Amino acid sequence: MPILDERIIAMAAQFQSAHIAHALALGKPISTPEFSCMLQALYIFNATTASELYPLVHLRSGLETLIEFLSRKWPKSKMPLFRYAFGFGTLAKLILKDSVRSRSIRDHLKKHQYQLQHFEVTHPNVTGNLSDLYLKTISTLPKKIFLMGHKDILNQTLVMQQIRAALLAGIRAGVQWRTDGGRGWHCVVHRTKLLQRAQHLLALSLKPEHNQEKGEVLWS
Repeated sequence: MPILDERIIAMAAQFQSAHIAHALALGKPISTPEFSCMLQALYIFNATTASELYPLVHLRSGLETLIEFLSRKWPKSKMPLFRYAFGFGTLAKLILKDSVRSRSIRDHLKKHQYQLQHFEVTHPNVTGNLSDLYLKTISTLPKKIFLMGHKDILNQTLVMQQIRAALLAGIRAGVQWRTDGGRGWHCVVHRTKLLQRAQHLLALSLKPEHNQEKGEVLWS
């Protein structure tokens, strides 16, 4: 797949994670397959490309939200979502520069990967563990992601664990995006081309899914 498409897929994964976190914070329903896709990517340690991590068939809301952004159709209600997505890229940059933190995240995920033998990736035991990982490794960074949502919902432990898991998944997508050469200024300079390719990938996502082979590399 062309490198531009790989970057778009990684961008769409960031927007999808942001979409999920924002929906959870507002008490809105989310797509379990799409949430599963984002979380599953955290435990894939042998992928070299975004397309190996994020099958298009489970990336539709991310692609749709990215297309909205690139089309400059920014409803005020979605502004927090866009801030989350770009926050992922900022935090990913910090992670890539911090080999100790990057290794700590990877080692933690490998150590607790056994959970997936007993639970679905969206199970509270798994999202709770990912939430703890987020608090220990991401919340201590100088840059923060500030959540917007309903206070009564954000006070619910299980919901906050899901949100932190989604945020961690978004940062993982940001790591892949930067690894593939993605940069924020591309959304300005190459906006039209990115929009066209995102629309093309969304159309492909409606076609039957193809099996994909795995490669190598995760957090570093």
